[in-house]
Amino acid sequence: MIVKDKKQKAATGLRQQAGDRQEQDVAFYLRRAFKDDDRVRVFHDLQLCYDGEYAQIDHLIVYTFGFIVIESKSIKGEVRVNAQAEWSRSYRQQWQGMPSPVKQAELQLRILQDVLTNNDSKMIGKILGIIQQGLGGRKYHMLCAISSDSIIDRSNAPKEVAAKLVKTEFIADAVKDLMRLPKYLPNVLRVYDSRPDFSSEELDSICNFLLAEHLRLRPDEQELVHLAKSQPKSSMRESDIHTMDARIVTGK
Repeated sequence: MIVKDKKQKAATGLRQQAGDRQEQDVAFYLRRAFKDDDRVRVFHDLQLCYDGEYAQIDHLIVYTFGFIVIESKSIKGEVRVNAQAEWSRSYRQQWQGMPSPVKQAELQLRILQDVLTNNDSKMIGKILGIIQQGLGGRKYHMLCAISSDSIIDRSNAPKEVAAKLVKTEFIADAVKDLMRLPKYLPNVLRVYDSRPDFSSEELDSICNFLLAEHLRLRPDEQELVHLAKSQPKSSMRESDIHTMDARIVTGK
């Protein structure tokens, strides 16, 4: 399910245009893979703030067992990651250093975790499962989606870093590997999976809270938001729909 779309930006420079295209490509693959899966909620361009620190998350997956942050990176030419996890890339046949997008995504993931774990009461209400298990113990992962036309030399990279680097066309497969979603079976039949899971109502509550946090910072992006829901609007009273829409904006 797509909860928040990516905003079309008026990119001016060539680098900004390439970055926007990369994010659009990742959004395309995620939409194709998860738009009809109620267990998976997808955000694009989500902005959060905690304790004065801001995170602009390119793509966020909220799913039955946790959260996955995806950093999109447009890179032309060849990229190398050394044993110290330092990045460099070739530009006009010359090598130069570059910031690590993995480190950037790790910072975003930390802010996301801080926002969630320090605001339990604003999103969980009387949902017993989250109260008992907490949000801090859920799964938190990150991936870095790199342009499909780049060449990545990860032969010397630490294994934990190399595993997070994914070409754009493989991003949905990488997300599925991390999520390890079971087939639609009752919990009692998932004998070998002890991970605490979110119900549809809990996913709705978390997504509505994140949307309210984003809209508090970017109120102009209301038109990009889709109502997080566990049932179709057609089966709800009109007054209930207006109430839920208001909760997204106000965070109440």
